[in-house]
Amino acid sequence: MNEIRLVKKEEMKDAVASADAIFRDSEMISMQSAFPFIFSADVSHSYGLFENERLLVFMGLVPANVQLGNARLSVFSLGSVYSVEAARNRGYAGEVLAEIKRYGRKAGASLLLVSGDGPLYARAGCRKFGEAYEFTLKRGFTESLTDIRKDYQFGEALHGDVLRLHEIAAGRYSAYEQSLWDFSVLIKTEADISGKKMKQRVYAAKQNGIPVAFVVMGLPEGSPEAAPVVVEWAGEAVAVLSLLSYVMTEADLEQVSITVSGHEKELIGELRLIPAEKKRNQGTVYIFDAERLFDQLRPYFAEIDPTAATSLSIANAVDSGAILTLPGLPEAELTHEELVSLLFDPEPETRLSEEWKEATARRFPLPFPYTNGLNFV
Repeated sequence: MNEIRLVKKEEMKDAVASADAIFRDSEMISMQSAFPFIFSADVSHSYGLFENERLLVFMGLVPANVQLGNARLSVFSLGSVYSVEAARNRGYAGEVLAEIKRYGRKAGASLLLVSGDGPLYARAGCRKFGEAYEFTLKRGFTESLTDIRKDYQFGEALHGDVLRLHEIAAGRYSAYEQSLWDFSVLIKTEADISGKKMKQRVYAAKQNGIPVAFVVMGLPEGSPEAAPVVVEWAGEAVAVLSLLSYVMTEADLEQVSITVSGHEKELIGELRLIPAEKKRNQGTVYIFDAERLFDQLRPYFAEIDPTAATSLSIANAVDSGAILTLPGLPEAELTHEELVSLLFDPEPETRLSEEWKEATARRFPLPFPYTNGLNFV
């Protein structure tokens, strides 16, 4: 008989062994090292499907808060999903995902952030979302910042810099909320990049010896085919770009890619002369509960438009849809897919009237962080 439930502490060893066998080779670090919050029963909410106590399907599930200004969105992140060979193509993964959707609603989360975007997630209502820009910085970029670089001192971050670096990270308007302990662990875990045989390095830009910006880099040490990438960054745009210029020179890199969420106007403006590839946010999203999501967004609405915090309301509808109400306008019913597009896409695909489109354009899209950073699962 099959059983779907939380993975117990004593079962995590087997979960790690199967994950390593599926996702890793002998040159890669263990999944447990790369994703400690997934494979620790003390902090994870990872789910499994068991047959006679044998783990057949595993889904890593980690709680988090996403900060948007003064708002805090309670989310679950889902990743490191696998089925053992004997359990594939039997619908088991879909059953586990359905249980996770029930669990997330009951736990009080508003969003499920999924690292994957395949048919399994599409069938469950998870949708691609948002907009980001991937810039590829080349050697000419470093030369353009030679004069500005004189304003800073650069180097690999010191162990004792962590308090300052965390303070910079916590100052971002839109980001995953990270405690000092979270941050200290995540800058060393090499989550996504370890699967590409890359190493993680943290660099800091300082003024008068005090960090003012940092970048977390994925560097292709021992993996020449992997392209250097910025995993996460924080600080003023000019300081961040000056630091990247230093890293490229110091590490002798031909190019570095950095993906920037569409709301990061300052950094995008500084990179305006560099060609960019427009892309979606990483993975997919599912809205557990639209009413709860809007309740959690109230502080954000109050910041950008005080009237929106009290005038715009939402009610859950069938099939994870929603009904929007605003004084002076007729009710507007949206499907789940339309709601995701309205909340996260710069040009949402909805059936809203022109009056509704004008009203919602003042509030959306949400300035959501790029999900393939330190908190990637």
